[in-house]
Amino acid sequence: MVNCNVVGCDKNAQTRGMCATHYARYRRSDEFKNVRPADWGKKDKHPLYGTWRHVARKSPFGMGDEWNDFWKFVEDVGVRPSENHRLWVLDESKKFGTLNFYWRETQISARTDDQRMDHAKYIREYRKMHPERFVGYDLKRSFGIGLDDFNKMSDEQNGVCAICKNPETTIHKSRTVDGHASKVRRMAVDHCHTTGKIRALLCGECNKGLGCFGDSEDRLFAAIEYLEKYRKKHATE
Repeated sequence: MVNCNVVGCDKNAQTRGMCATHYARYRRSDEFKNVRPADWGKKDKHPLYGTWRHVARKSPFGMGDEWNDFWKFVEDVGVRPSENHRLWVLDESKKFGTLNFYWRETQISARTDDQRMDHAKYIREYRKMHPERFVGYDLKRSFGIGLDDFNKMSDEQNGVCAICKNPETTIHKSRTVDGHASKVRRMAVDHCHTTGKIRALLCGECNKGLGCFGDSEDRLFAAIEYLEKYRKKHATE
């Protein structure tokens, strides 16, 4: 057999005096040079390569252009916290990218009570340190809307409750500054419990009030008649 006529190649020639590899390169670029990137064959051994491929090819959110460079991706995301952590998008209305990702633990391997308590403590502390990362996720999980949708509804209501027309004043007991509760809760997303459709944003008191009346218009009208009855009675006494 005749060797490939490309200098330095000792493979058998098959077409036009070239081996199959060099003939394929010749057809692709009319040159014999290797057109693969310099890091080819290295990044596929990196522990984050599988994550990068998943984000690039299978993620429903897509990937920003900056992460087309695998090594930029590695620089941004850092080391995977554990084998149970997966990369997740922060703002689901945007593509994965330098400022739009976080690591999320998806599998709890704790088996003892102490391990489970440690994990729960870790999650609570992480949420306190990065509350903005979970707001959109919680809204999407509970109501199917994103943080942008919530903020738009709040702006349309001028930041007040759709019923009493007052801003939320309930203090979030778990959010403290110098040991004192100080953070006001976000307004509640009110929705129909029959259809699941979102209605508006309500303060905590009005939202609880509707819940206590079971969203029943008849009970609410009866309550109005009750209040009017005794208001008129007491006014004449």
